[in-house]
Amino acid sequence: MFIFIITEALKKYLDLELTSSDKLYMTIKIEIMYSQEELDCKISLSIKEVIFITIVEVSQKYDITEDTLRYYERIGLIPPVSRNSSGIRDYTDEDCNWVHFMKCMRGAGLSMVQYFRHYQVI
Repeated sequence: MFIFIITEALKKYLDLELTSSDKLYMTIKIEIMYSQEELDCKISLSIKEVIFITIVEVSQKYDITEDTLRYYERIGLIPPVSRNSSGIRDYTDEDCNWVHFMKCMRGAGLSMVQYFRHYQVI
């Protein structure tokens, strides 16, 4: 609840008009220092626009079938992809980097066992 109140206050302070479809990540760091004499509160805010793309777009971009992407996610070859309120996967740049990495590993001829060995080392 506290984070919600802070977020709402910051949105009003920054005059942000966010809708549920906006693709923003907010990072809020709150540092509170206090003593009997004084209370000091520092708040820093970082807002980054994030572009989400669908599984269809990722499939086309990397020439991998949608079923293969779902399979890679299901068995842990790529981390779980966030989903929107409708349950549809929303791939971020970071998710796409994992897909690209997996495609490179497969393109290098590494088996799943070799991939997991490499992944555990990183």
